[in-house]
Amino acid sequence: MEYKIKVNVTVEDYKSFIFDNWMKKKISTILSICIILAAFVFFLINFLFTEGSSIPLRTITFVILFFVFLIIKLSRSVVKIYNSDSLLQEGYSLIINETAITSETDRGSFSYKVDDFKEVLFGKKVISMYVSQQKAVLIPRHCFSSKDEENEIENFIKTYYVKKEK
Repeated sequence: MEYKIKVNVTVEDYKSFIFDNWMKKKISTILSICIILAAFVFFLINFLFTEGSSIPLRTITFVILFFVFLIIKLSRSVVKIYNSDSLLQEGYSLIINETAITSETDRGSFSYKVDDFKEVLFGKKVISMYVSQQKAVLIPRHCFSSKDEENEIENFIKTYYVKKEK
């Protein structure tokens, strides 16, 4: 069996991929929670041992501004990375079969064998098929012509490309 998909990765797809990738890494999530808790404890101590009624207001304002800044900074960084990758922005075709995935663009083609894939992540908006820790073949879900095609290809990928736990 063989499937051919026209892929067009948008900046929103890329953001979803980055978010899914970040969330799958438990250490990143734990580290982020620790940083947030440390900031909270710092401001709580500051609040308890500093006089003045404006401390809670300053603390809340600082935390809100910190998160707004962080979200804007991360979003801009992801957009910058996306814009720097001209191959990612071009449309391409993926041919998926039992033995390999071939990516075809106007510039040429490249194939990954089934054994090249280290991990497959099924996100809400993007299917990410990792060939290394930093590189993945992205299949945005909006590229499928129907929900049935999406389910059929997802099951095909699960059958042939997802590594079985031993």
